[in-house]
Amino acid sequence: DAQPGDPSLYLFLHDIRDPGNMGTLIRTAGAFECGAVVTLGSCVDPYNPKVLRATAGGVFAIPLVDAPWPQARKWTAENDIATVASSLEADTRCDEADFSDRTALLIGSEAHGLPAQILTQTDVQVTIPMSADVESLNAGVAAGILLYEIYTRIRS
Repeated sequence: DAQPGDPSLYLFLHDIRDPGNMGTLIRTAGAFECGAVVTLGSCVDPYNPKVLRATAGGVFAIPLVDAPWPQARKWTAENDIATVASSLEADTRCDEADFSDRTALLIGSEAHGLPAQILTQTDVQVTIPMSADVESLNAGVAAGILLYEIYTRIRS
């Protein structure tokens, strides 16, 4: 089992454009001991002043990597890291999913989620159970819920 300090959880972000969301995501990744935040696609610059303010210093506590999806996917496969995608259309609820001790969580853009070509290449797709009256969650909130769910399971 994963132990505190082990780089066993990673956060992959695709097309996150809002600086406040990016900062929140980086800060949240640090709170759950992610080994790195990997930006995919056209994300806002993680060193943008608005992002830096939103991280509340968290940007200095976690490695930031920019990579194309094929390279990131190859790296996860070579390092035995399961890929878990957040998707509104997923059949598996996050509170019912089985998570690997080494997991990369993928969060998509605020407007479009993850593209189909990424979703089809992930190991597991999960959804967050919520009221039918709510269309979706903010990317930072969704990542926080999912990171908590994964973190508590792989640390137990």
